Amino acid sequence: MTQKITKIFVSIFMLITSIASNAQIVDPPGDGDPPAAPINNYLIVLVFVGIYFAYKILNKNIVKTK
Repeated sequence: MTQKITKIFVSIFMLITSIASNAQIVDPPGDGDPPAAPINNYLIVLVFVGIYFAYKILNKNIVKTK
């Protein structure tokens, strides 16, 4: 009897959570899309920082193995 009640309770719980998760709130109309952010600013600096950190990590691992 308790297994049957447990199965019913779990089924009802899953049904309620699936209904609640599919409910969507209507967004009010916005001002539109913001302007696109540039992705190429300071790209060269980021490359050099990445190379520096890669060198630092690889150098640390090489020193540990010796």
